[in-house]
Amino acid sequence: ANAKLIRKAGDYYINLTCYTAKKQKDKSKKVVKSEVGMDFGIKTDITLSDGQKLYIKLPISKAIKKAHKKLSRTKKGSKNRIKARVKLQKRYGKQNNIKEEIKNKFVSTITTKCDFVFFQRESVKGWHSGLFGKQVQQSAIGGIIKCLKKKHNTLMIPRFKPTTKECLNCHKHNILTLADRVYECDCGYKQDRDTHSANMMIYFGKQLLVDKDKKDNDVDRKSVV
Repeated sequence: ANAKLIRKAGDYYINLTCYTAKKQKDKSKKVVKSEVGMDFGIKTDITLSDGQKLYIKLPISKAIKKAHKKLSRTKKGSKNRIKARVKLQKRYGKQNNIKEEIKNKFVSTITTKCDFVFFQRESVKGWHSGLFGKQVQQSAIGGIIKCLKKKHNTLMIPRFKPTTKECLNCHKHNILTLADRVYECDCGYKQDRDTHSANMMIYFGKQLLVDKDKKDNDVDRKSVV
């Protein structure tokens, strides 16, 4: 359908866009509707509402570190410095391609298996500028959030929603510190902090969907009148 010639780090690549026949789903099989909440973090990259913890960090490779050292030893303006810089760009390009593949596979899997995906708007830029910048840079959280926004069966929860503080059972607000890894409430509810946040995203997400349906119905009634 389309072909583009791309120059990157001194090399040339052909980017091809092709159309393939769409696979028909087997409608005879019973499909169980499901939804999932996702909590993004620094220590644990992604925690799902069913308790699964996913680690998607891709540490800087030895080849990149070696290329950085070689670049630092060259003189400014020399041909060797230009060559070393191009080599470093290629190393980073390979690393970014692997990260892109991880992101695409994860988003495709989660949005295909689940009917609806709820996640919260996170300040990834703020994480970058904080104490955990290197850990966030090695993960693909930013790319995953950006990709999830474009899917039709996802819903992003506003940042101000108290997914960590509010109790899922009695809806009381409890204050937690970063050291508290278990959420406990006076009503007896107890859950892993990240798993609790992921489940709260499903709760708030369903509320938002109900409010949206009400607004749509009100608009339809006004148009009829």
